[in-house]
Amino acid sequence: MKQSRIWICAPVLLLAALSGCTNDDNNSGSSSSSSSGSSSSSSSSSSGSSSSSGGAGPTITLSGKLIAAALSGATVTAFPVKSDGTAGTTALGTATSSGDGSFSLTLTAGTAAPLDVLLVSSGGSYSSEANTATTVTNAAGTGLSALLPQVGVTGLSGIVVSPLTTLAVSRTQGVIAGAGPSAKSQGLGVKPIPHATCSGSVITCAASSADSLIKLAFGIASTSPLSTLAPDFSATTGDGAVLALVFGALEQEALSQNQPPARLIAALASDYFDGTPDGAGPGGGPVKFPGTTTTIPSTLGSSILISAMSTYLGNSTNPPVGVVTASSGTAIDPSVPIAIRSGVGKVAPQSAALSTSSSGAVSEIVVPSSGHQLLLVAARRFGLQGLDINNPVSPVLNSFSKLNAALAALKDSQSNLSLPTVDAVTAIPGQADAEAVLSSFATAHLVLVDLDKQTVLNDSDFSKTLKTQTGFSGGSAYISSSIYDPNVGRLGGVRLATGDGYQTYDVATQTLGTPIPLSATQIAAENLGGATSDPALFSPGLLLSGNYGPGRAGGGLQLVNLGTGSGGNTAYALDDAQFQSGFGVTVPGAGGASPFGIVDGNAVDVAYHVGLITPEDESYMGFIDLHDPTQFTFSGSGAAASFSAKSSGMMKSVYLADSVPEPPILSGSAIESTNHLVLGIAAFSQTLLVGHLDDPAAPANGKTWAGLTDWRYYNAVSSEYNSTSADPHAVGALLASNNKSYGVTLSINEDGSETLLLIDLQAFLKATATPTPSGGIPVHALAATPFGTPIIQTIALTDTFPAAAAAKRPVAKAQRKFGTITMH
Repeated sequence: MKQSRIWICAPVLLLAALSGCTNDDNNSGSSSSSSSGSSSSSSSSSSGSSSSSGGAGPTITLSGKLIAAALSGATVTAFPVKSDGTAGTTALGTATSSGDGSFSLTLTAGTAAPLDVLLVSSGGSYSSEANTATTVTNAAGTGLSALLPQVGVTGLSGIVVSPLTTLAVSRTQGVIAGAGPSAKSQGLGVKPIPHATCSGSVITCAASSADSLIKLAFGIASTSPLSTLAPDFSATTGDGAVLALVFGALEQEALSQNQPPARLIAALASDYFDGTPDGAGPGGGPVKFPGTTTTIPSTLGSSILISAMSTYLGNSTNPPVGVVTASSGTAIDPSVPIAIRSGVGKVAPQSAALSTSSSGAVSEIVVPSSGHQLLLVAARRFGLQGLDINNPVSPVLNSFSKLNAALAALKDSQSNLSLPTVDAVTAIPGQADAEAVLSSFATAHLVLVDLDKQTVLNDSDFSKTLKTQTGFSGGSAYISSSIYDPNVGRLGGVRLATGDGYQTYDVATQTLGTPIPLSATQIAAENLGGATSDPALFSPGLLLSGNYGPGRAGGGLQLVNLGTGSGGNTAYALDDAQFQSGFGVTVPGAGGASPFGIVDGNAVDVAYHVGLITPEDESYMGFIDLHDPTQFTFSGSGAAASFSAKSSGMMKSVYLADSVPEPPILSGSAIESTNHLVLGIAAFSQTLLVGHLDDPAAPANGKTWAGLTDWRYYNAVSSEYNSTSADPHAVGALLASNNKSYGVTLSINEDGSETLLLIDLQAFLKATATPTPSGGIPVHALAATPFGTPIIQTIALTDTFPAAAAAKRPVAKAQRKFGTITMH
């Protein structure tokens, strides 16, 4: 599992701009011991240590271990570090690792300290974590590396050279070159070095920044350097167990890619040069497995890695806890894979399907077997439909005929259909096979499916638990909407909006958890939004539940804290008076603010930390600034919990209509958080709208946050687009493999057929608007139809599903109607 010795020679372009660093030396020379497991002990010296030669000066010794599993018989060489973070040409010392991976080498006599040292291993062998009966031998010139900034005269002991330190070396070089990281990980506090707080040398600052990002990416909580952290192959929890599981997953991933582990680590290291695992390396070009012409999948460091972890956890060859030396089958704590899955989700692009900001009838996943992006659409009476957008210009429809036939045959003990229609779909990324959870408005069933094999994995009837239907204009529902949450259970799960509270569905156990109670004054969201793995406001994340408020006049908004600590597992409600004072709409010519209507759609930009609420059939949208938790006051508990904003500037609405005859009429929305683009759709009209979000932390005009910086809309004719009034809304937005933002929605046509619309969001926003009248307000309506152009592709659905009318539906035991909390 070791990196090829292929040094990334990044040009030193931005050293003068690294204002966060100085030329001061940092003699820290960290030598802290491993925080988990004792396998980084330096008590064992290896054979082949270099001897001192020539000149006077201090004797500087470096000792530690080469470890994923113990790497035996590898040559370890110390090099000075050049200004771009790569290895110098003259070796400072060499040694050979012993059977347990231990090494000890002495730097050339007379070597001046402090100095930056790069350790590089070559060759060696180890027992495979994925198959303990297999010995893996690295080719000469392939191995691990670790960068040790400012080594002092006393040297260092307890060094751990591992796959993750190897990734950190490449990222250090990328930091120096000014590459990345992504806007998403920047939003989580991982900044490029010019913005870092660091008083050391350039190498020290860059290495610290790289260390922080790699630890974030793999869910490692320790503040100690990676070069001191070792896996603990017998631990069930903590960083030692996290590292052990990461290394096992990497080994499993190498098997899945049919590549030597050393090539895999080298490829991932190149992928992490810019701080974002997206398949692009130095200079933005595609990464290839070293020594081959094979381009790595863009999701090698994200969903494919998480899939390998899931496979590894289920590997019958080894107990989940025992990567190499386990003697017991004690189950690994669920917090361990959750930490890894959540970490990868924080730095991976949205195209990896590890981040979700809105729920509904559209979801997206990367299929492990192919690396292709697959859009999943709950197409109501057409069942589940898929759209392979590996090439978004020529998408390929996957109608899941076999799976739909299996779904149509599912019945409960009373011969009622489990899914009279397929109304909602939630992708579950990171499994060995692509999986998703399906539901219907009419029943309390959750159906877990394998998309690769087109089989039903589990049909769970929760009618004895979910006894409350909530009434919406689009129908009554036991489960109104759902959203993926990587922090649920061992393998991830789903957050559900139900009349009985905000539930969790654990994919590993197919069970419901303890619900978070609804506010006493509000109901569950019809179309849930959230940032389930984004700790900007709550840790680990939140749900945004704008809903049908008191008296049908609006006012329904809840922030749901998904944490387990103080204030966690609580739905905080915004009172109606503050809701209207914050979101009240200024309509031209209306003579003041008008009430904000009932909330129909919810979404969150996970980079800007902006919540979006869309009313039902109105010409405006509302925005709430979630990026600064100190600007809110949270009080109470349980059903009486509430929140308020300290400033009216935290909430605002934007009226979207122009002076053109037909205003936009919207109900649903979704957000693509990389380019901050909003897709708005209709419920009982033909409007499509694309807007660009304003960043509340850095408003576009430099002064006042505007909600949207710009938008375009088009009111289609019925032959082009008829929105579906069914809920959850069929709307989604994502970043595709060509780095362009796309939206998708469902059109139910006049003849009863259904069509998917795939919308190029950037092209829609740039399309020519109707000319603005002289001296008038800028017009946002498109001047010409985007249909029949590359902006919108239409894909006709072909398969049908049993009609909803044929289903026997269970009688609701209780109903909670919108606008009231009356139970009957």
